[in-house]
Amino acid sequence: MNADIRQRLVTAAKDVRTREVLTCLYRDHPQGASFEGLKEMLYLHDDYKEESLQGLADGQVLMLSHGRYKLTSHARQVLDRDPVILMDEFLR
Repeated sequence: MNADIRQRLVTAAKDVRTREVLTCLYRDHPQGASFEGLKEMLYLHDDYKEESLQGLADGQVLMLSHGRYKLTSHARQVLDRDPVILMDEFLR
């Protein structure tokens, strides 16, 4: 299961804005944040849609609880072991 979640994280992190969201949820807001809150904090443009986060929630990377997105425990465990996933490809 962790290999599957790791692959989903790697795939999601290829998109810069999604990588910023995942980094924010991992590092700065482990308690979670609403989609509107994330858009405001990260200055995401209007073309970034909530469907991208819902896809990660369906893939068991994120969970949606009371309107707040949080990393699942499995995704957090994968990132604890391999935080390089969230680094920009030029920094790796």
